Amino acid sequence: MIFKESSKKDRVLTQRAAEKVARYFTRVPRIGVILGSGMGSLADHFEVEAAINYADLPGFLSSTAAGHRGRLLCAVYRSAELEVPVLLFQGRSHIYEGVAKEVILRPVALLKELGGRVLIQTNASGALKSDHQVGDVVLTDRHLGLLGSRLKEQALMREKPLAILLRRYYELTEKKGWQEEPLQKKEHSQEGRVYSERLIDFLWKHAKEGEEPWSALVRNKLHRGTYIGVDGPNYETPAEAKMYAMVGDCIGMSTVFEAEEAYRLGLETIALSVITNKVHLFDQTEIESDHVLEVAKATAPVVGELLSTLIVFLANAKSQEKRDNQNGIV
Repeated sequence: MIFKESSKKDRVLTQRAAEKVARYFTRVPRIGVILGSGMGSLADHFEVEAAINYADLPGFLSSTAAGHRGRLLCAVYRSAELEVPVLLFQGRSHIYEGVAKEVILRPVALLKELGGRVLIQTNASGALKSDHQVGDVVLTDRHLGLLGSRLKEQALMREKPLAILLRRYYELTEKKGWQEEPLQKKEHSQEGRVYSERLIDFLWKHAKEGEEPWSALVRNKLHRGTYIGVDGPNYETPAEAKMYAMVGDCIGMSTVFEAEEAYRLGLETIALSVITNKVHLFDQTEIESDHVLEVAKATAPVVGELLSTLIVFLANAKSQEKRDNQNGIV
């Protein structure tokens, strides 16, 4: 489901938030990064010029989820001759926190309002494939959204994911039932794909074939596949895990809404899912939130290398585009 145009109230809140950020950060941030559970330390890769608590931004709410700092960092990534302005969202809101979807989407709208063009997301997820190990990273190339608020009938929000999946399967096979909004085609997207094939292919190729030190670090830890988004906050049962494993590679409680909104707004987007646990299908050990956060923090160096490489690639591509324009090539 691609969300409809924001209401006037939502647009006003986004504009007010953008005005406040602009008072502290005069640069134009072309890139935004949403830092998921336990990944706030990735901000160490940047020079922070201003930090604003979500509670102080119009339309934002403080996150109640563990491992989510709940603040916006206006930062700069510096490497060699590059100086790249970036918005870092330390934490996100989730549907299980009882917030409206407009609050979940606010970081994406703010990024767009301030001139952003690319959204990078990170998240903590559970492995649905036996060959995915704790500490690995999955490049999301598609997702399956089973978040309750995706259905127009709000009364169905309390249904279990299995019931939602069966309903959606019925809708697709019988071509009736609730209808989703059609994807709006954007120039950067190929065949209506939400996630950027350009960015996914770049990271995949450099990780698997590159000679840089970071390539060797992530070569055997990087995968690509389907992310399943569910309501949470409970982890999946063995029976649910068995069902999810038939269609997905990893599972989590975020990312889907933001990715779809970024696509609707014309932003190029990519998501890095960190495997913090194996679902009960493979490991009967009880999943603890503290352990998930510890693994996410331990994996930060790997994600940091991927993030840095991606930002440098985007900055160099933009610089090349400017030179081509000046030379009349494009």
